[in-house]
Amino acid sequence: MQILKRLFGYVTPYWKILILSAVLLVGRAGMELVPPLFQKAIVDQVIVAGDLSRLAPLIGLLVVVYALIQLIRVADNYVRHSLGERFILTCGLASTLICSACRYPSLSAPPPAS
Repeated sequence: MQILKRLFGYVTPYWKILILSAVLLVGRAGMELVPPLFQKAIVDQVIVAGDLSRLAPLIGLLVVVYALIQLIRVADNYVRHSLGERFILTCGLASTLICSACRYPSLSAPPPAS
C-alpha cells in the first residue's frame, strides 16, 4: 500500500493530464460505436430499400466519423505517451536524487570507463 501512495505522489502533479487522457479514452470508445450504426443504415435504408439517393450522404458521414476517430486516437496516444515520459523522467530524477543523497555513487554515477 505504501508503494501505491508513493506512486500516486509522483502522479498527482499530472492529474489534469490524467483526466484529459480519461476523457479522450471514453470519447474514443464512444465514437467507435457510431460506424456500425451508419453501416446498418446503409444496408437497411439504401441496399434493401433501393434508395440510392441516401448512399452518398451516409458514406460521407461515415468517412467523417472515421476521421474523427483517428484524430481522437492520435490525441489520446500523444497525451498518454507524453504523460508516460514525464512520469518516467520524474521517477528517474527522484531515484537519482535519492541515490546521491544516500551516498551511493555506484548507482548515481556513470560506470567507469574501461
